[in-house]
Amino acid sequence: MVAIGVTGHRILTELDKINAGVAEALHRIEQAFPGQPLTVISALAEGADGRLVVRQVLARPNARLVAPCRWRRLTTCPISKWQSARAGFNSLWLEG
Repeated sequence: MVAIGVTGHRILTELDKINAGVAEALHRIEQAFPGQPLTVISALAEGADGRLVVRQVLARPNARLVAPCRWRRLTTCPISKWQSARAGFNSLWLEG
């Protein structure tokens, strides 16, 4: 397995160039590790480039996605500065 971590930026320009660059990078990774399935690790945040990479990786055979979630930390963290963040996350979770 080859793991690829990706983060994101909210505002992107020249998407065609970014898509081409991601495709080329994935091609080089596949050449370096022939026959190995790709696993992309992404929080799936708002960043468009992170999601762009996820889509390209998942289009390949046997690819996987690992999406870490802070849910447990926000529900169990006793530190008062997290109270506001926990309440906001919990309300969004219940709406979804």
